[in-house]
Amino acid sequence: MKNQLSLRVLSRKSKNVPLQFENGNVQNILQTERLIVEGVGVTHAWDGENGARFFLLGDVIGIRRADGSLSDAAMLKLETACFESPNRICEVEGRFIVVKSASDGSCEIWTDRFGRVDIYWQSINDGVVLATGMDLMPIAESGAALSKVGITHALTVYGSRPAKQHTLYEGVHRLGVDQGIRLDSGKVELLSRKFNPIPTGKYGERQNHEYADILLEAIRARASKDGNVVYLSSGWDSTSILACLVHLFGNRKVRAVIGRMRYADRSGVINQFELDRATAVAEYFGMPLDICEFDYRSNASAILERVRPLLRAQQFANVTGLNHWLLAEHTAKTANGDETIFAGEMSDGAHNLGFSQFVTIFHPASHDFREYSDKMASYLFGPTFLREVLEGRQEQDPIWQLFKQRASSTQFDEITANRTDRTKQLLAM
Repeated sequence: MKNQLSLRVLSRKSKNVPLQFENGNVQNILQTERLIVEGVGVTHAWDGENGARFFLLGDVIGIRRADGSLSDAAMLKLETACFESPNRICEVEGRFIVVKSASDGSCEIWTDRFGRVDIYWQSINDGVVLATGMDLMPIAESGAALSKVGITHALTVYGSRPAKQHTLYEGVHRLGVDQGIRLDSGKVELLSRKFNPIPTGKYGERQNHEYADILLEAIRARASKDGNVVYLSSGWDSTSILACLVHLFGNRKVRAVIGRMRYADRSGVINQFELDRATAVAEYFGMPLDICEFDYRSNASAILERVRPLLRAQQFANVTGLNHWLLAEHTAKTANGDETIFAGEMSDGAHNLGFSQFVTIFHPASHDFREYSDKMASYLFGPTFLREVLEGRQEQDPIWQLFKQRASSTQFDEITANRTDRTKQLLAM
């Protein structure tokens, strides 16, 4: 089991003003005249220069070396300089928060390089409250006006959450990737970490082997000797992780779990094709497939009530969130020691640009056609079509023509003259 992680910080304009909301099962970490830091999951604390005090909350996998290898996580206590400089945090892999309390009473908060932990903040009469969940903030008790931008994004973009930096509420904000925050006597200053993009290049057989080594090392560093669980969807990502774990630890240290989805009597089991494929994958690797029931035909309301506090605190608003909650609950009940859970299907954005869910172009008689349509849609976000756009040849592209014709009622922007702006137009699709 990984460390539980929660954080709440109150930065006050006045001295010693009491908290105006519930404790929220957090513990006092630090308290000064104008600053209160509370949380759960502190894994390391140390003194820095000029009277600064640092706290690390969460889990660290290791520190990335110059040769690409990962150090042991225990080395963090010897190499704290990586956490003291925001621009060096990218050297560390994990899911964590760094809190710096300065001698002048100010406080800085940074997350890992990918912003895996969401940080929210809200101004109040006497200062500002920052927390890892809305259940730890005044918004949980007082409510707020809804944000049109946050709701629009949640209703139109897969994932059903507001975009980074946004929330569902006016006056409640969220840190973006590569952002930090400085609190000083109730005042907020947003900070930015330097972004160093990696240049693109041609990748051949050698780079494929290098990537395979990095993937194996990343999985090994996160795995548990007590056992490992893979949420097996039968797709590329989860199947590859399963194969890596079996390669590293053998099939006795790995088990697979999948959900069987029933949303209505009329539709029956809606992911039978995934179940069939996952069963074949599990059989190939010589392990049973544990099936968790996602059955919303009669008890959906009861399930929603159980999971509502978590979903509201982190702004999840779709059935996928319910599915993963049920999957996690089921896996925890069947846990065998201190296992690590790998949810490979959540890395679609990194690996699975050919993502297929049979929803791009409906065909009543052919799943193959619908699957290929999904892959054609993915092509429109790839480098080949980008080249066509940059050269002004997109209107001759047959795949673009197909999808554009099917959206005849949609108003399309004219292509810009500037090549950089054309790239932005494509990314905004």
